[in-house]
Amino acid sequence: MLGDTDRAHVAMAAILSIQPELESDILSLTNVLRIKQTSISGASPSLQHSSAILALSTFGSKARGAIPVLLDCLHSTNGRVRGSAAIALARTGAPVDKVLPWIMADLPQSNPPPLRPTFPPTVDEWQNWQMDILALAEFGPKARAALPILSNLQSYPMINLRNAASEAAAIIQREDNRGKR
Repeated sequence: MLGDTDRAHVAMAAILSIQPELESDILSLTNVLRIKQTSISGASPSLQHSSAILALSTFGSKARGAIPVLLDCLHSTNGRVRGSAAIALARTGAPVDKVLPWIMADLPQSNPPPLRPTFPPTVDEWQNWQMDILALAEFGPKARAALPILSNLQSYPMINLRNAASEAAAIIQREDNRGKR
């Protein structure tokens, strides 16, 4: 059912409630990434892909076998898929050096530009940024290189984005300070 456009969401819910232990059962969630059509309920392929990736992330290191597939998802043209993959990679224990450059490239590198018709960004764009920020927090002190970007994001006009960036920076620094004791 995971490869079926119209049944994948139900199958994902079933897998999450069953909480499989076998890596092969967990990896079956990657079948959703083959979906290329919108479901009869209106779920786009990218929404289904993102849902499957986030479902995989809930299994933590048990889903390590999906790391190569998740790394490929960082190249998606869809920001939601990239953000979901970043979170999943952090939770599955992927090497930070393979993921951090992609997350940082997805986030704005400077202070916000003055308000104009093209700014603030679309809701989808800033939600994708929030997923990237969550992934940075999940990596903890290993994401220290992203602190300047998180600092810049704390001056953006969207309060949810500012708060997420501030919390992620605090987690990275708090964890980093604990490691120095």
